[in-house]
Amino acid sequence: MGFDASDIEQELVLARCVEQLRLAPGHYAFLLGAGMSAGAGIPLGGAIVTMLRQRLVEELRRDISPEAGESLFEELGWFRDPDAEYAEALQRAFSSDHERQRFFRDLIAGKMPTLAHYYLASIIANGHCNLVLTTNFDDLLEKALASLRLDEFNVVAHASESEYLAVNPELVTVVKLHGHYTFPQLSNLSSDTKRLQRRLREYFEFLMRDHGLIVAGYAGRDRSIMDPITRSLRDRTIPRGVVWCIRRREAVAETSYLRELERLGAGNVRFLGIQDMDDFYRDLHQRLGLPDHKVLDALSADRHRYQQKKMLQRLSTSMSLDLQEAAIDNELRYVLIRRHDEVDMVENTLRSIRRLRVRNITSAPISGLRHAEYGENKITHAELSLSGRCTQTSEELEFRPLCDPGISFCRVFEMALPSPLEPGEETEIEYRLHWPGEPAHYGQPPHSQSVSLIRYRRGVERLEFSVAVRTAADAPLTRAWVFGLSDDYEEHQVVEDSRIRKSSGMFHFGFETSRPRDCLYLLYYMLGVDPATPPVPLATREVGQSAS
Repeated sequence: MGFDASDIEQELVLARCVEQLRLAPGHYAFLLGAGMSAGAGIPLGGAIVTMLRQRLVEELRRDISPEAGESLFEELGWFRDPDAEYAEALQRAFSSDHERQRFFRDLIAGKMPTLAHYYLASIIANGHCNLVLTTNFDDLLEKALASLRLDEFNVVAHASESEYLAVNPELVTVVKLHGHYTFPQLSNLSSDTKRLQRRLREYFEFLMRDHGLIVAGYAGRDRSIMDPITRSLRDRTIPRGVVWCIRRREAVAETSYLRELERLGAGNVRFLGIQDMDDFYRDLHQRLGLPDHKVLDALSADRHRYQQKKMLQRLSTSMSLDLQEAAIDNELRYVLIRRHDEVDMVENTLRSIRRLRVRNITSAPISGLRHAEYGENKITHAELSLSGRCTQTSEELEFRPLCDPGISFCRVFEMALPSPLEPGEETEIEYRLHWPGEPAHYGQPPHSQSVSLIRYRRGVERLEFSVAVRTAADAPLTRAWVFGLSDDYEEHQVVEDSRIRKSSGMFHFGFETSRPRDCLYLLYYMLGVDPATPPVPLATREVGQSAS
């Protein structure tokens, strides 16, 4: 039986890392960088540079192509040093600390922790680590810690130098090496990335004398961070050593600081190959023997709260589909809404079949039904690929865009009936839509998705909703809830942990209800989580009980 020496060495590195976290809790610190938060949708440095270079071209107020803009930068002598272009782009694109802070605040606002954040938070909450160092401006780890009910922890931002010596070693401490997005003094210009503030640098080096470093999510290209680590290795003042996670072995040869670490390490530096952040922290968590259910419960609860907030924001802003007055049928009673959605994460398409039975409750004939679709990406009316028929007569429906704004998140349209619907009469229609590209905007798994129905002022007598999901994830569907909003936006649970089944390679779930007082239903589900043990259900609320 053959053995791969490199695989065995990697396994030993990980095993020793786990052993140290278990046997010497509190003596290993995690160092995080931008890679830790990339899965949350916060762009990496290269993407930020691209955004800012394009911004500079647009601000010139000249009709030039991106290629011509690059030629202009070259003529001006800008962006000649690849290692400095991040700081240079920020300096040229913004004229003050406050503008730079506002830019990063907008990038971070509303972002949710990744699975990696929750697993690391659980490792910390279970006492295996009490110190995290990070170059990130975001607060995603702090959100994850709070979700796991770890309320007492220090956050040290380098702008407040007096805090460095006031850190309580008994408390978990998160050190923001480059600052926090809520403060204007962010360390991202050339002078900042070359050297940390003196007190912070001394504090960083002091911590390394008693802590080993586990680096995961940080690329090692920042001189202000790498100089203290390199100096500590050279002076042999980091006796517990460094475990550095990399996604590609070639990254060591391609990065000058990592090459230097490898040269100076002499047994004190180990490089560990990993797939991604989520896999690494989940693997670490499981090897430490920690249960998954609290992590997944916190993740689910946070996503649930986020979707609630997002939906309520939609209901109260001009982007909300139900504030498109042209799409609200005041003349109709919806006797039945039956909806089946097929979400294909592999082929990147959303298909839906809708059956609507309506009654004319006015004293005049009605010629059509008005409706709306709201998605995560911008499309045109034609891209919905709408088709439908009247089920009684099999006659085709005509779909007319209403308030057509061109490319938009919200598509409002009218379905013209083959013949007018007389007062008191009922009719039933069925229509389909094919929405290519929509699932790509759901984000990386694990993620949550909500499917909502427009607000019907006259209520819905019966609602039937089903979803089929196809995805490459190992355990793609783990949770499903449905909640409704009454006319005053009071929320109540309708269905929780709706039964999930698998057939024909797809995961299916659904619900049905008769609650005419509801004006909106939100279907919410989790995708792409592979729990070792079944997650603990959220507490079921009685119908009519307001959500906290």
